[in-house]
Formats: sequence, structure tokens, C-alpha cells
Amino acid sequence: MAGLYATWRLLEAGVNPDRLGLFEASNRTGGRVLTVSSPQGFAIDMGAHNFSPSHRIVGALVERFGLRAVESVGRSPAGVVHLRGRSLTNTEIARSWFRRPFAYDVSTYVQRRGPARILRKALKDMSFTATGNDRRLRGRPLAEWTLPDALLEVLTPEELRYLADRLIYSFWRQPVQAEAALTWAAQEMFRGKDPMAELQGGMAGLPDALCAEIDRLGGRPVFSHRLAAVTLADPAAPIALTFETPGGQRALTARRVVLAMPAGAVARIEGLASRPEIKVLLSALAPQRAVTTALFYAQPWWRRLGIHGGASTTDLPARHLRHHGGEQWRGSHGGALLSYADGESGEFWRGLGDGGITSGWTGADHPVTAELHSQAQRMFGPKMEIPLPSPVAAFTQDWNENESAAFHMWSNQSKPEAAMQRALCPIDQNRIHICGEAWSPRQGWIEGALESVDMLLERQIALQWPQDR
Repeated sequence: MAGLYATWRLLEAGVNPDRLGLFEASNRTGGRVLTVSSPQGFAIDMGAHNFSPSHRIVGALVERFGLRAVESVGRSPAGVVHLRGRSLTNTEIARSWFRRPFAYDVSTYVQRRGPARILRKALKDMSFTATGNDRRLRGRPLAEWTLPDALLEVLTPEELRYLADRLIYSFWRQPVQAEAALTWAAQEMFRGKDPMAELQGGMAGLPDALCAEIDRLGGRPVFSHRLAAVTLADPAAPIALTFETPGGQRALTARRVVLAMPAGAVARIEGLASRPEIKVLLSALAPQRAVTTALFYAQPWWRRLGIHGGASTTDLPARHLRHHGGEQWRGSHGGALLSYADGESGEFWRGLGDGGITSGWTGADHPVTAELHSQAQRMFGPKMEIPLPSPVAAFTQDWNENESAAFHMWSNQSKPEAAMQRALCPIDQNRIHICGEAWSPRQGWIEGALESVDMLLERQIALQWPQDR
């Protein structure tokens, strides 16, 4: 997304398309935006799938390109939470006055309040002191704490485990930088009542619209060109680039290079990865690797339970299951359950099958398909009066392919502001720049990738947005 957006902005500003090249490592555009069509014909997003009202760049592009945004279904009262062998709906958890909903050494009161309120209370109980813009916990800058260590100052180990099991990401128990992670949570999780939105037809509508605009302005992406090596000589000389293509190596030169790519791809570029400036940048990141799998069913059977969207969660490796199907705008009677699993849960799915998983379509008898359906049976079976119907197909996407990641957090002891600024021009006197979701204020979101492009264009290339933005 960052590469498409940067190309479009430069062409919009009047850059000659003959002097601008956009090279994609794969045979498609969009990066972590990946929309597939179900056997029944409706769209499912395997990666980035929604955006919030605060994502102003994405919202502006959706409006400009005439894309149709529809409101995402939030938490469903009938959505199932399956923890430590027990399945309860969100409504049942909220009404658990006398019995602990789940077998954690955590009070009934705390469990029924939900993870967001637990986290809000934890933040309040941390009793930060501030010196300028520097938040401190127990006299130490919060940026020097790991996230679990900071939370364990106000939560018991069981409360932290319960919090991590209720929320969908594994980073709550990883040594990521506490200041950045808690700021991210406050920004992206505590949005109030503003609904999330998704695109009718899938988020691929956004990169498709950018591609169409790039084509209209005279540009054209070049596919299956993986940047393998960069040679930097005199800062005044052109930069030599070597691409790996299906037809062999291809050499090009450029006066300026923008690396709008995941951190893992930067780490594989010969001539850059070994440089100390790049090593420092990469060490500031904590890659979050994930596997997403969609099970497609002939009918959205979960509607029998009153589930009309939203998600269900579990401490099983399935982790987070979004319910798709039956919405009028999807134009189909079929349904899909989409699992998001990262951390140890993601590794569980990578270990299934002969030689590990492969991204793409699989049949109903594939080990990943069969195991995910079995876990869905354990989650929803206690609420169903009949056995779950078998899936008709499945699609798996391993976001760790080629040592990449689903998204990034800031690593322990990192300095995000300095790293973001340094990525814009990491090697002194050389016109080589890095941007993308990993180097942004909003990691994990399309908006973050686009924000990093804006920072690059405005601070390094002196390209300003129109006043009426």
C-alpha cells in the first residue's frame, strides 16, 4: 500500500511517469491487503479488513475514489468466548454475578467487566508521574519498561493471562516497548462508540483504485521484481539496483529510491542489511507474525445462535474468529469463519500438514481445515443443538512467508520517534528512504503505512498536500 500511495501522490504532483518506477516483489499489489472471493461469490479479507473514523487518509481516499464503505459489526452479544474449556456468550459473561465465568484466579467482577475495562483500570492504577512528555512508572521512564512488566505492576499474573486470552493479540505477553504499546492501545482500542468501517467488495478496492489512478496518470506497476541488492557508491552517483525476476537478474539505476516494503524484505537486501544504520532500524522493531484461515460454509450456521457478525474468541489456537455471511450487502447466502492467530498460536498452524502450511486454497480434508473446524466445534458445539456442518473450502494465508510479518510493534528499549525520523533517510547523504507500516505512528494499520509516506514526501521530498485536504 505504501508504494502504491507514494507513486500516486508523486504522479498527482506532476512527476513525469517515465522517470518513476513502481516495482512489486510479488505478482499482485496491496501488500497486507488481500481479498479473496468465496465459493459463493462474496469477498473476504484475509489481511487488513477495516478502518476507523480517525483514519483520515484512508477515509479521504475512499471518498475521493467513490468506494462504498459499510459499517463493521461490532461485538455481538451472542458472540462466543471459549476459555479453559467453557463457552459463554458475551451476554452470559456480563450477567455472571455469582459464579466466575471462566476458571481463572480472577474475580467474577473483573471477568465480567471485560478486557477493555480491565486495561483502562490498569492504566489508571499505574499512577504515572510525568516530566515534560516523559511518562514514568516507579520513577523509570515508561519507555524503558516491557509491556508485561509494566502491566504486572498493577495486575496479577492470572489477570494478565486473562487479559491476553480475551484480547486477540499475543503481544500483551511479549517484551515490546510499554510506552508505545499502551499508546497504541489507547489510540486504537479505546475509540469510544465510533464504529469501524470496511469496504463493500473487500479492502482490495483501495489498492485497485490506486492502481487505476496510477494507470490513468501514465504509470504502471512492474510485477515479480524482488529487490535483491543495492549498491551505494558516491552519494552524487546513481544508486545501483539488482532485482530478481522470473527471467533472471535485472539491473537498474536510480537517483532516488523509496523502499516502501516490510522490514523483513529490507533485511534481505544485499548491500543494505549489513549496514549498521539499517541494523539499528531493524532492531527497533518487534515483528508480529500471524496466520489467517477462512473456513467457507454453504450457510452461516452461527446465525442460529443469534450471531450476526462481529467475532468470537478462544484460548485455543484458533484465537479470534470473525463471522461473515448473511449481510445483505454481501449478496450471498454463504458464510465464512475467519481465524486470526499470531505468536504461539500462529506457530501451531504452521506446524500442521506435510512440510508446513502453504498459503492458498485448500480442501475440506486438509489438516489445517479439519483442525480449525474441530476447534470451532469445541467453541460453538455446546450452544448448538445439531452438529456443525462441514466446510466446503478453506483459504490460508501465512503472513510470515519470506520472513515477513503481519504487522510490527516497537521493541523493548526502542525510541520510536527517532526510528521513524531516521527511516526517512537512514544513510547520510544518500537518497535512499524507507517507509511503510513498520515505521509509522499507527503500526498495524493501512493508515500507518500512508502516514509514513506523507512524512517522507513532506519532509524529504518537499511535496505538500493541497490546502483543501
